[in-house]
Amino acid sequence: MSNILVNTIKDTGNNILLSSDGSGSVTLGSGFPSSKNTPSFKVTLSGNVTLTNDANVKITFDQETWDIGSAFDTSTSRFTVPSGEAGKYYFFYKGYMGNNLGYYSLKLYKNGSQFSTWTSYHYANTDNTLMDEHTDILDLAEGDYIETYAQTTSGNGTFQSNNSHFGGFKVLT
Repeated sequence: MSNILVNTIKDTGNNILLSSDGSGSVTLGSGFPSSKNTPSFKVTLSGNVTLTNDANVKITFDQETWDIGSAFDTSTSRFTVPSGEAGKYYFFYKGYMGNNLGYYSLKLYKNGSQFSTWTSYHYANTDNTLMDEHTDILDLAEGDYIETYAQTTSGNGTFQSNNSHFGGFKVLT
């Protein structure tokens, strides 16, 4: 049996690919991607949000389940890409809306402009709600921010706090 003992592995350009401190701790060189899907967050609502007919209403997610990297601001209900963290991000968002017959839309905004929208028709009476859940992958630059909005075309409605959430994480590439 043979062993190769080294503290540093370099490429032909003399760039460090891998180094060890001799006690089992290994550090990857700068050419390797991060081994974590961070920043990462999931937020919920402390109360219902009232939807106004034909208006885009910002959903004020104000309770953090987690916020690794401190990129979600509950005072603005925004996720903002931190310095040095540009890349692809996966977002998931779910809302319970309804109690009126009609169309309900769940929307994702990037830097103040609508990026995507998902619309469903609610065939309900006054004791039912519509659950919409969607995902998106966006390529984001430092400082880009993401928000969620909802809209109804069926008079006023409610975006309910129970089981509604918004979250996301950086995708390893």
